[in-house]
Amino acid sequence: MTESDPRPDTTVDAGEPTGQRVRPERRSRSTLEESSVLLGDRGTSPARFLIALGIALVLVLSATNVLGVWSLPGQSEARREAQRRAVERKEEERKSAEREVARQEEARKLAEQEEAQRRAEARKITERIETSRKEAEKRASDQEANRLKMVEEKLKAAREAMRRSQESAGKTPVAQPSEPTPLPRHPSLPDRPPPSHAVPSREPEPKPFKPNEIMEQARRSMEEATGKQPYALPPSAAPPSSAPQAIDTPSAPRDASRESIDDIVAKMRKRLDKLSGKSGETDVAARQPPPSATTPNETTRTPASRTDLSSTSCRVDRPHAQVVSACDEVIKRNPDAAEAYFVRGWARNQTREFGLAITDLSRAIELDPSEWRAHAQRGYALHSMRAYERAIEDYSSAIGMRPSDAALYNNRGLSRMMNKDYPAARTDFDKAIEINSRYALALFNRARLNQADGGQTDRAIEDANRAIEINPRMTSALSLRADLLAGKGDHRAAIQDLDMITGLEPRNQLAYVRRARSHVETGAFDKAITDADKAIDIFRRSPEAFVERGRAWEGKGDLQAAIRDYRAAIEIQPGHPDARAHLTRVGEN
Repeated sequence: MTESDPRPDTTVDAGEPTGQRVRPERRSRSTLEESSVLLGDRGTSPARFLIALGIALVLVLSATNVLGVWSLPGQSEARREAQRRAVERKEEERKSAEREVARQEEARKLAEQEEAQRRAEARKITERIETSRKEAEKRASDQEANRLKMVEEKLKAAREAMRRSQESAGKTPVAQPSEPTPLPRHPSLPDRPPPSHAVPSREPEPKPFKPNEIMEQARRSMEEATGKQPYALPPSAAPPSSAPQAIDTPSAPRDASRESIDDIVAKMRKRLDKLSGKSGETDVAARQPPPSATTPNETTRTPASRTDLSSTSCRVDRPHAQVVSACDEVIKRNPDAAEAYFVRGWARNQTREFGLAITDLSRAIELDPSEWRAHAQRGYALHSMRAYERAIEDYSSAIGMRPSDAALYNNRGLSRMMNKDYPAARTDFDKAIEINSRYALALFNRARLNQADGGQTDRAIEDANRAIEINPRMTSALSLRADLLAGKGDHRAAIQDLDMITGLEPRNQLAYVRRARSHVETGAFDKAITDADKAIDIFRRSPEAFVERGRAWEGKGDLQAAIRDYRAAIEIQPGHPDARAHLTRVGEN
């Protein structure tokens, strides 16, 4: 038997009597130890199980207490207080966030109000400047009108005084001072196209082209008109020494607002350059050139019934207002004077009174149906009023009488082009160029036709090149070629043409806008901003200038400045498509 055997030792000592029961030997062990030994023999310990069960129970109770499944009397109140404080803290955070949003919204509205006030102030300043400018222009115009009126009165008084002095001396009245000689056609100028719709020359034979003599005559006339020199009389009609011979004394101070003689001569020189084909026509003149004052290459034709207007101011070489009043007097005396009706209609065409011009020219045609100039002038007036069909009829009538006049074919071709009759317009332009191969205006109009009729860019550029080669100062042809080159993507060449235009016309606002656009396309953003600024200085209500400057700012990375310019363009023209498209593209409404 082992030591752990619980059975008692029943061995009998041999020396003891066999009849006596031997008491078993007991070891001193605790009850727990014995129970453990007994259970250990069976492989299970109840005490350990109970301990583990108690520990698990404590853990479960603790976990459920932490999770809030149950709580002690004091814990429930504390837990509710903590929850209440958490809810209050969240509510306070929410209210603080709402107050911050409200503060930001108020700041935004305040900024918008300030911006609106600044814009309103800027608009008021611009309006005040524009009003001041208009008032200054009106004052200057009134001063110029008064000055001209005074000059005319002095001329009239001087002529009346001379007439009286001659009458008292028994002499014939002094003839009117000669005006600048009409510009004649000369073989040395083959490149000058024959002008149309003009009054034929009164000279039986054309005089040679002498610009210096014309300039000298113009200088003398202008000096006499402005009072700088005494009024010179022809030697054969000199009045007595006692008669007044001067409009104003040479020593009299000249009005500061009066143009100087050099300015007047410069204008006259510019006019001579234009007549001789050295200067370019403006866009309006290129679209439909007004008829010139004379037709140098026209054969003299003076019907017997034609009224002699040489002794009156009803002539095409007089100021337009003076022409109208003088022709009124002639018509009162002779209601059937076809020439007077024609000259008055011509003058009203020059002042853009096309309705009155058509009335006068129709009367001239009624009195003299063979007057081709009246048909041509009425065609010009009808074209200007967009009555293209009737203009074509009048030009055709004039061409029937003068089939070799290149300008008539050019003008009829222009009316046909505006009427969308491109094949007939091309035929007319080709005929005008066939008659005069150096007719720059017909080449320019055919270039416009090539651009409009199917976008024949290369042919249009070729015609524009020829027109510019003939007349390098023709800004309308330079402008057209710049558009064509920019359309082909050759912006550098377009910029060269626009440089020439701004050199010839420093106040051409559209040229600066277009050059700014080409600078943006080539990446020269600083130059684009400079050109846009010049365009805005010339005309502050130009949405295109603001759009191009905005594109330049955007190219430089200044998005806020770009948005400001786009919005300025929309403020000027609310429906401007380019400005709206750019604002939408950058994420602004």
